Amino acid sequence: AELLARAERILTEVPTDSTPRERLSEAQKLLELAVASGPSDYESQSLLIGLLLRTGQTGAAFERLHQAVGVLPELHVRLANLYRSQGNRTLSREHARLAIAQFKDLALEDVTNVPARCLWAEAELLLGNHVAVEQIIEQGKKALPDARYGSVLIKLRLEGAKKALEVNPPDLIAAIDAWQEILELEPAHPRALRDLSRCQRRRARSCHLDSGETPRGD
Repeated sequence: AELLARAERILTEVPTDSTPRERLSEAQKLLELAVASGPSDYESQSLLIGLLLRTGQTGAAFERLHQAVGVLPELHVRLANLYRSQGNRTLSREHARLAIAQFKDLALEDVTNVPARCLWAEAELLLGNHVAVEQIIEQGKKALPDARYGSVLIKLRLEGAKKALEVNPPDLIAAIDAWQEILELEPAHPRALRDLSRCQRRRARSCHLDSGETPRGD
């Protein structure tokens, strides 16, 4: 706990991208000692993996994840996300399925088990099962309202906005609805604020064109 606390203090002094390299190295060494003495400590493992990724040590992050996932199966979701970001759809889906196998039954056995239900929902999202994610979260919220469901819903709406903009022509109304729902959950969400404004401007231009009016420039 002391090692973790010391590392956290270093990382919260200033933003990671402006922290001196030697301080980041110090934080990494502290976290490595913390996970060596307590490999099942999720917080230490997660912080170390995040630090490795933010400092460009992707290979080391993969190695750390694979070492830790045996005692921390919730890291299957993190592995699935990381493989997805690297374009490896096959391994991303494999780890998502492993997470479902681990947490679906736990969530069904106890509908108030919020962590298990969130992990199950995130894994389903990685497989593209958006309707299932809605149902999983809605059932959980009915049994026990919890703010942690909001983070999963934000990821779901981000995916929804992305898909709405990928169709031809883009479904701007659906994208705007998704961004607005995100802002209801997290009013200061930077991406939602930025992209909602962009979508609204695009829709305004489209409406002007449809009506025969000349759109104003941004």
